[in-house]
Amino acid sequence: MQNYIDNTGVQVADVVAGFHYLEHKSPAEVAAADCQTPPCARLLLLDLYARTSAHFKDQPDALAWRNETLHAIEADTGSQAEIGRCGRRHRPAHLKTMLRLSVEYDVLPRESEILHLKFWAYAFELLKERKAIYLETEGKNKGCWVMPAAAFSEDSEDSKVIVRSNGTVTYVGKDIAYQLWKFGLLGKDFSTSRCTSTRTAGCCG
Repeated sequence: MQNYIDNTGVQVADVVAGFHYLEHKSPAEVAAADCQTPPCARLLLLDLYARTSAHFKDQPDALAWRNETLHAIEADTGSQAEIGRCGRRHRPAHLKTMLRLSVEYDVLPRESEILHLKFWAYAFELLKERKAIYLETEGKNKGCWVMPAAAFSEDSEDSKVIVRSNGTVTYVGKDIAYQLWKFGLLGKDFSTSRCTSTRTAGCCG
């Protein structure tokens, strides 16, 4: 059994943007706040996520914060990426809860590793080579790499965005790379020293 940890998505970027732009906190300050007892820290994150979402609704121009943060997290550089790595304290709490329910995971792959271990880079080239995706040149998805609607739903008329026009990868794109790994089509693997059973202390740290 696996637990795919989505740690580079939009919801993570919004929380990081909230810390960085709304609260002007440094990575050290966020790490200190994260050292609260897990329930308190989780409530802090939920509150910040709600406030950031409300700010984006009131100030649409602030959505640029999300894009910049997504770039930083994907590249794993800068203070925003460092803030994004501060949430690891909550993972052991989740795993302890699952163990109480007799649920154990064999591997805990992280979405960030899909990017940093080049799973996505390989998958991206494979998708282009097989013409499974194409670069949209007009309309609302201009500049995006998209998958034709017919490839995933007969009822849908909209193509699925795989890479946004700003170059960041959508959840769907990273999930495609993850599925290719599951079927052994990437020729790559996660580091066993980082992605381990929930019985061990590492738990993909």
